[in-house]
Amino acid sequence: MLLGGFPCQPFSIAGVSKKNALGRKHGFEDPTQGTLFFDIKRIIDEKRPSAFLLENVKNLKSHDRGRTFEVIKTVLQDELGYRVQTRVVNGKHFTPQNRERILIVGFREENDFDIDSLVLPAMNHTVDQILHRKGEAVLPHDAGRYFDHRTGQVHEKYTLTQHLWNYLRAYADKHKSAGNGVRVRSGEAGDDDPHPVRALLQGRLGDPRGPVGNSSPPAHSARVRASWGSTTRS
Repeated sequence: MLLGGFPCQPFSIAGVSKKNALGRKHGFEDPTQGTLFFDIKRIIDEKRPSAFLLENVKNLKSHDRGRTFEVIKTVLQDELGYRVQTRVVNGKHFTPQNRERILIVGFREENDFDIDSLVLPAMNHTVDQILHRKGEAVLPHDAGRYFDHRTGQVHEKYTLTQHLWNYLRAYADKHKSAGNGVRVRSGEAGDDDPHPVRALLQGRLGDPRGPVGNSSPPAHSARVRASWGSTTRS
């Protein structure tokens, strides 16, 4: 079985907008990131896995008026001979994060799997459900890197400073006044208190607006993989 993805920047709304602003090519014409799908094609063609699960941004379906996605489906179905299904799934089913991703599932042999019939959890998760707190279970593989069990606190490096929190609030207010959909909340206490936001809003180093967890939540893939059952055991 092959699990993987290819860079989303050449196909995402934000990525395409940025590349256009910089005068750079996007989609398959991006010479560095846009052609890596064809490396996945090469791997599938050589290894012939019984199944694959690929992931990318929702906008992959509509990029270049749908022509990009038609190329991908043609490659996977007609050239490689796989039975392909797709579905856009929102990360809100698994985590308190609105992040839509397209899942592309392919099988070498016929089977009764139907990705559209996959039942997903309700989208009722909140940030306070995933924050570290006093009484947190000891996780040996974390080795104390994130949470100090002696004090019951997340290490300070993973907590927004008051200065950065004020910046984010001002940034959100600016876009709200312009009619844009940006909202910043601490998730647990008052909006003026950054400290409940623990080990959560790291984003890109040096860019507080950078997306947190840019790919789909791992639970996406886990739920789809678990539903395959005996389909892929051959």
